[in-house]
Amino acid sequence: MTKEFKSNHYMWAWLSPACPVGAFSYSQGLESAINDGLVQDIKTLKLWLSSNLQYGSIKNDSIFIVSAYRAKSNSELSYLSDLCVAFCISSSREKEVLSMGRAFSRLNCTTNHIDFFSRTENLEKKVFSQDIIFVGGGNTKSMLAVWKEWDLFRILKKAYEKGIVMSGVSAGAICWFERGITDSFADKLEIINCLGIVKGVACPHFDEEKEREPYVNELIQNQLIPYCICIEGNCALHIKNDNNLTSINFGNNKKTLRIFMENGKLKREILKNRNI
Repeated sequence: MTKEFKSNHYMWAWLSPACPVGAFSYSQGLESAINDGLVQDIKTLKLWLSSNLQYGSIKNDSIFIVSAYRAKSNSELSYLSDLCVAFCISSSREKEVLSMGRAFSRLNCTTNHIDFFSRTENLEKKVFSQDIIFVGGGNTKSMLAVWKEWDLFRILKKAYEKGIVMSGVSAGAICWFERGITDSFADKLEIINCLGIVKGVACPHFDEEKEREPYVNELIQNQLIPYCICIEGNCALHIKNDNNLTSINFGNNKKTLRIFMENGKLKREILKNRNI
């Protein structure tokens, strides 16, 4: 790890959504606002955003992001780093970890997590001692960047070869593939390189976000990718021995598709399915 990386580590931790599990964060309470009925449509979303930008914690975030962008020296960034730590709402991150732990404990699982933004423990020892690795959702690009810096790419690949089960949702689902379709960027979808443990390209939320299907179709039609594994909401993809793929439906007739070109036309193959 470079000296420059270390000096700005805390600021990146505060600004990054890659906390505390995988790449998920509470999005400044948007999920809770939706759950509580405060955000129901575009009108109420605009009202919630404008209020938070003027009076809420998003205002603090905006000030820090603009200040970091305008910083002209490492000393300015270091000063901002200290301020970020002081303003950090750590209780929400702790709540996310505890909530996930309680969910898994109902399945008689012993859970723990990896924290990249305090004193990070021996990752190889930690990962190799697990039966299952679960990665949450969020900003895939940011998550992978942190993993690469900590050499977690190599460790996870080695763990997979040892037979440890890899799993996750959203960003935590596509990260295992060679490439993935991500909304890490605010204004567009992108295809990015991932871990490469599983062959191919994957796209989550395929039926939940309307821009995903046309984007995937365009990539295939322009021969930028040969095919894409597209996973709908309320559906899981089980992969065994690299190429044995099964779609698991736990919603209302949800499925996983393999989209590809054949004789100049787009084809949609529905993978074999299990209902639970």
